Amino acid sequence: MYMLNRFVVVLFALASFQVLADKSWQKISAHQLKNEWYFVGMGHSPTVNHGQLLFGESEGSKGVMLVSPKAYVGDVVLRYEVMVINPATVMVTNLAVRMIDLSPLAFPQDYDGNVGFLFNKTSGYNFVYHNAAHNKKGPFVRRYPTPGAKLLSPASEQLITTGRYHQIEVARKNGNLWLSIDGNKLVEYKDIKPLEAGHILIRTRGTGYEKASVLIRNLEIFNPSITQELMK
Repeated sequence: MYMLNRFVVVLFALASFQVLADKSWQKISAHQLKNEWYFVGMGHSPTVNHGQLLFGESEGSKGVMLVSPKAYVGDVVLRYEVMVINPATVMVTNLAVRMIDLSPLAFPQDYDGNVGFLFNKTSGYNFVYHNAAHNKKGPFVRRYPTPGAKLLSPASEQLITTGRYHQIEVARKNGNLWLSIDGNKLVEYKDIKPLEAGHILIRTRGTGYEKASVLIRNLEIFNPSITQELMK
């Protein structure tokens, strides 16, 4: 059984791929996010209300995230709408996430959602926004494990307002990375040796004494080649 919560080890098989042709946008409902994507970290189980997915942290959490059940090869564009409920919440979307040693993607059984695990054990693109609570001027992208903590193409303005929906778009296309908020492209970066495949993560983390809590709706993914995993 593959129930994903803070007590269960998550296993994803990245070793075997079945490539499916799909040149259209794949729309994923709030119910699909709840039932088909994996919830990782210490938090309240996602709930669906009025076509929106609500998820957030619980006591002792160091972050919670949704993990796609599929890994995506090549060009990927992810688009969704998010409402940040608490002001000190930081939002993150990762693309092309996989274990550095190419073994099946797995999280520790007692994983509390800390970002150190992602930075030290996985590779991927790390898009961060609504990050004023981390003393940042605007969104940015990082590539890990190298160059790691270095901020790539950092923006100088925050465009997210708590309590209302904003459209987010993050992408990797022909080595070009970008992050747009409400149609405004704030982050752009060219990776000359782009990461080729991996999962999508949508992560949130509170700051100080405030726990993260967000609503997501209208998620869709464009990917010419979808990699369907064989799960253990």
